[in-house]
Amino acid sequence: MVKNSRGFAPILIVVIVGIIGVVGFFVIKQTPTAPSIPTPETSQESTENWNTYINSQYKYSVKYPGHLSPQEETENDVYLNFVSFGNISDEQNIWFSASVRDTKIEDEVRFVKWQSSHSLVTLVKEEKITVNGYPAVRLEYEPQRPDVGKPTTFIIVNNGKYSFTINTRTKPFDQILSTFKFLD
Repeated sequence: MVKNSRGFAPILIVVIVGIIGVVGFFVIKQTPTAPSIPTPETSQESTENWNTYINSQYKYSVKYPGHLSPQEETENDVYLNFVSFGNISDEQNIWFSASVRDTKIEDEVRFVKWQSSHSLVTLVKEEKITVNGYPAVRLEYEPQRPDVGKPTTFIIVNNGKYSFTINTRTKPFDQILSTFKFLD
């Protein structure tokens, strides 16, 4: 009988390992993964016919589609410079803005989060990135209800002197961001 017990132990171990493997496979297979957010292609061709907004005082430029016109505000109580492209209330067209503040990147991220906390949006993604070789933060927000707006993306970059925030509620965000440049 002792002989049979020893012969049974390896079989029992193989069966247990097999059960653990099968259960583990199904658990991993059914674990939801974060959905990938498709990003539009960024190509030089798609923006080469766009107009270029140049701000010589704060030394940056960004391209925008020709049917838009920049509306600039200089030095108010919040921003050193704020420029919007398009009409924010026109849900069908491109709209984006670029702003400049004399803050550190951490303070600007806190400011954007504070502003957004007063809207019906939820922060769904925050990541550290690099823009033109400078540290940046990407914040992506989703509306809390479908009837309160579109997803909104903010890129906050600091060039060592100022914080620049690019904000849009439209899909070609990566195209717009690809055209943002600091001037020497």
